[in-house]
Amino acid sequence: MDPITTAIVATLTSGFGGDATAVERKAKIEAYEALIAILEKKFGLQSEIVNALEGLEAKPDSIGRKEVLKEEVAAAKADRDPEILQAAEVLLDQIRTQPDGEQHIQNAVGSYIVHADLGIWRWLLPIRNSSLSRDMKTIIGRTTHIKKWVAGIANHKLIYIGLLINILFYISASQTKWFDYFFSGSALHLCCKGLDFYQIPNGAYAYLHGGSLSGVVPHGVKAYWIGNPLNSYNVYHPLLTLLLGSFLILFESTQSFYIWMCLKFIITLWMILYFYNNFKGNKHLDFAIFFILINFTQYLEIEISQYQFIANLFIFIMLINFAKNRNTALNGIWYFMSLIAKPFGLLWLPILFLKRKYKTMFIGLILFVILTAIFLLNNSGNYYTYYLMYHFFHPDKSGPIQIITLDAFLRYSTPIPEFVLGVLKIVCFIFIVCLSSFKRISLLKAIYLSIVYYLLFYDRVYEYQYTSLIPILAVCLVVCEEFQRRLSKFLITIIGLPSIFFILHFFKIGFIQDPVLGPDPTAFGWQLIVLNRILPVIILTLFVLVPDVKLIYKDLQVFLRAISKVNKNLEIFE
Repeated sequence: MDPITTAIVATLTSGFGGDATAVERKAKIEAYEALIAILEKKFGLQSEIVNALEGLEAKPDSIGRKEVLKEEVAAAKADRDPEILQAAEVLLDQIRTQPDGEQHIQNAVGSYIVHADLGIWRWLLPIRNSSLSRDMKTIIGRTTHIKKWVAGIANHKLIYIGLLINILFYISASQTKWFDYFFSGSALHLCCKGLDFYQIPNGAYAYLHGGSLSGVVPHGVKAYWIGNPLNSYNVYHPLLTLLLGSFLILFESTQSFYIWMCLKFIITLWMILYFYNNFKGNKHLDFAIFFILINFTQYLEIEISQYQFIANLFIFIMLINFAKNRNTALNGIWYFMSLIAKPFGLLWLPILFLKRKYKTMFIGLILFVILTAIFLLNNSGNYYTYYLMYHFFHPDKSGPIQIITLDAFLRYSTPIPEFVLGVLKIVCFIFIVCLSSFKRISLLKAIYLSIVYYLLFYDRVYEYQYTSLIPILAVCLVVCEEFQRRLSKFLITIIGLPSIFFILHFFKIGFIQDPVLGPDPTAFGWQLIVLNRILPVIILTLFVLVPDVKLIYKDLQVFLRAISKVNKNLEIFE
């Protein structure tokens, strides 16, 4: 018989009277009540194990009820809980200290039970099992649930603080504009609300009314959203345009902007729950979720209702699966979905190949090529491929005041020749691919390096695109040891904070108030903002890479010595 059932049966059969002193009886009652309290706390007042206990209390000599309690203890796995076992041992120790205590325990374990004098327990049992007692238990149970809820908040306070801040992001973006102070007017699109957002619904609406997916409507057809003359034509993938745009145009143009905002909040909550369930128990999980929720570049993405969120969502799911070693065909689907949202994931092709994620790479790439080609057959997707090819062969040389890259900073703030900048970009990419080929560089770290490369060197990286760091840093925080160190966490926190613009805004340094664009940085202010954004990312990258690079260097030395020995024996080379 398990210790818990033994302790309960021995207590009830030995009774609370007999030759024991008042102090011993009190200690025994307290130990018994403590065990009962733990069972009620762990399994609930209306649980099967508590009901079995109350049934045995009513008829302590019933062999059937003892067997029911024993079965319920085993079913609830209470005999594997250290806290319950400790309480049972305390009760057994109290029984042993009383006259014939060991005999009572042996009787409880054995095939027969001696029914002893219940003493004062005879008067307590009717009260314990009365309707008033049950009502009190219900009230106490509700109080216990409230205490558990409060304790849960206290235990995960970082997550709840992050959730509160994230909710404030959405309130600010939709109503109050509290957090607009932290960003420039150009970044917030104050001149032309919906500059990016209306590309997709405009494209879908135009196409379904005889126009093109780029957003050009036929003569005589009014566009879904006219907006400001600066509103640009659609550059998003034709499939994404039709799938998401067809949904958004079901609403009024003034409503769809906020419908998309609400959808993002709901999906964010689901994404957090999915992440939490996959890494539940990880001691770095709370900080990772906190970083996801409070990242200030996310506010900018929410405020302008951008679609970077879609790419981040599918990348996040794919990265979680990689971290959990789920090499399924679904990863290819998630990879494909991220590509049609923002195709910067094409940079990962050599990394996925080197890390032998062939299924993910081929499924994602083949779907992307086929579903792009389908729209090219009727010329409806020409605008998309033209945009991709043009930017590949003719990189934009944009700089101040919106482009936040190392490439733009060096181009506009230093005398470095254009040719040198081009060579630097190619060398960095080759270095990342070569580094990723080593086994010591994990797949997640290699993807992190490619995202950092994209943010530092792609020709058009706006501040909201730094949200692409959110999924990879969150997953690396719970999986990669180098990202869990104090300096790494400090740098990740800095990355999540707003840029230095709000300080420039407050002190009116490197700052202008444009009549059309709103509050904007000057060229000097832009330089400070870029450095503020890229330096923490660069320092974090170097910090997490140094240990691996040192080990790779040692591995290469061993490898070259081995090659030298082979050559010495075979005399292949001079």
